[in-house]
Amino acid sequence: LTESLAVGLTVENGRCAGVRHLVGGAERENRAREQVVLALGAIDTPRLLMLAGIGDPAELGRIGIPTVHALSGVGRNLQDHPLAQACVFRAKRPLGPVTGNSGGSMVNWKSRSDLPQADLHAFPVQGNSAEPAIRARYEISGDVFSFGAGVMRSKSVGHLRLLEARPGGALEIQPNFLAEPEDLEAMVTAVEAVIEMAAARANAHVFAGFAAPDRRLSRKETVAFVRDACSTFFHTCGTCRMGEDEEAVVDSRLAVRGMGGLTVADASVIPIIPSCNTHAPATMIGERAADFILQAA
Repeated sequence: LTESLAVGLTVENGRCAGVRHLVGGAERENRAREQVVLALGAIDTPRLLMLAGIGDPAELGRIGIPTVHALSGVGRNLQDHPLAQACVFRAKRPLGPVTGNSGGSMVNWKSRSDLPQADLHAFPVQGNSAEPAIRARYEISGDVFSFGAGVMRSKSVGHLRLLEARPGGALEIQPNFLAEPEDLEAMVTAVEAVIEMAAARANAHVFAGFAAPDRRLSRKETVAFVRDACSTFFHTCGTCRMGEDEEAVVDSRLAVRGMGGLTVADASVIPIIPSCNTHAPATMIGERAADFILQAA
């Protein structure tokens, strides 16, 4: 099955009985003895569920997919950490990729003193790591270094929708970055801080001036810069969230609600995005799914 594309699920009498794949251009079915476990991530797990007719009947009907099992929360509750990528600064000497590991240092701090824990995260990157909109607006050439800044306790919530009823078809992925005023305020605070970090005396041996932005900005200008620079932190989660209410997709044992033989074991089940990289939580979810399946065997 290496390099095959999962295109659907076989559902019989309220139970997931197998997975359909495209292998060499031909569809092939693999039957499950006990369980089908989906670990496709927060984008492709809800995609496959919806292609199989498991989701919001209104959304499925919009693109002509018959409803097999109604679960209105599939594809909703999409969450990610917004990342300002990035503030770029001119360097006094070459700082190419071989001069560091791009992840060897970072800083976490609070955007407001009354918060219970740090909500902002920043890290340096050798070279230019700016988003296309920032590259287009500013002249960034020569030796540079960058700072990325992220909001790690973000509140904004988005969604994922199928635009076509076919495997590999187009998706609408709407994270709604910075939709909540609290997220925007925190991101502006983060960008203002990393600009000052880069220009601080401790960095005098490398800092040679501003590139993107090309100067210190007013608060209003920083808001505009943040909106152009905002991108994914690749921490997408929540689109098949765990819970007990009608919008929940899986229960506390990661089983798809109302469907036998189907478990989800990836970051899509996370109900509220954690204030960290999602790798460790996703690993934990996989370990717990294995425990639950073994206990039920």
